[in-house]
Amino acid sequence: GATSASKYSGPLPTELGEMKNLSTIVGLGNAFSGPLPTELGEVTGLVSLILDGSDLKGTIPRSLCNLTAARVVSMASTKLSGEIPQCTLPELNVLNLAGTSVEGQLPDGTWR
Repeated sequence: GATSASKYSGPLPTELGEMKNLSTIVGLGNAFSGPLPTELGEVTGLVSLILDGSDLKGTIPRSLCNLTAARVVSMASTKLSGEIPQCTLPELNVLNLAGTSVEGQLPDGTWR
């Protein structure tokens, strides 16, 4: 299953964490705001998380380390900041944090 772009605004719903079979979240150009919910880490089958151009802010929650099936994580041009969580995402092919204030080095073994 997938959820895609419409003109949503406000915080990402914490209920996304209950959607265990969700494989893709694409929120390009939406006005999502606030922090990334830690519950996103409960969607362990998530393959693509694309939230470019939103007003998300705060840090990337450590719970996203549970997204071991993720191949694409893109949160470019957001207001995210802080350190990249130190975890291994063995399937990750694309990590795009351009235009954010996120810092740090990727841990060994992040890329396959």
